[in-house]
Amino acid sequence: METKSSSIEDASFLLFILPIIVSGAFATYVAVTSSAFSAETYVAVTSNSIVFLIAVVAVCAGTLIELYYSSPDVRSRKLDENARRMQRLAIVTLILSLAAALVAIRSASLPVYLGTFLTGRYPILYSALLVFLSFLIVVPVRIRNVGKSAAPTALSIILLLAAPIVYFVGSGGSIAFEIRAAGATVLLILGLVLIIYTNRKLFERKTV
Repeated sequence: METKSSSIEDASFLLFILPIIVSGAFATYVAVTSSAFSAETYVAVTSNSIVFLIAVVAVCAGTLIELYYSSPDVRSRKLDENARRMQRLAIVTLILSLAAALVAIRSASLPVYLGTFLTGRYPILYSALLVFLSFLIVVPVRIRNVGKSAAPTALSIILLLAAPIVYFVGSGGSIAFEIRAAGATVLLILGLVLIIYTNRKLFERKTV
């Protein structure tokens, strides 16, 4: 029984990290075939809809598998654990995407760096989706406390989703690039900080 439970947890964990593995493998393939990891390579990976769909399906499948094979008495705890994973994965996704964009543009100016990161919009959308799902799956379990955390969580999602929107609005030339990049960056930072602060307890180890 313990072996089966361990196998299920391993499979769920692999599905959760599958988006990072797939993105890394695809980025490596594109970089090798183009002989360089450039800004174009970064955008090709982070704006690929197939990679995004694989990421969403993998996380949903990982959650459903663990819940389906869990006994009713531990199901609520599994929901909490998966919410923790989603929150952590959202933050890791943003950090890795920022690092990859920095490597891709090398010594370019800050506005170009921010523009490259925001052009690859799927990491931002994926992170916002993870935050939303992590909140959604624990609502039935924490219905009494939902009022305390619903507003900050919703605001963090809105801020993350608004970042690329602000960047692309006026991209035809009506709004200066520096202004769009600065506004999107502020929203992105505020959203990320709010996620970490609101869900800081997710990073604390529970004592048994």
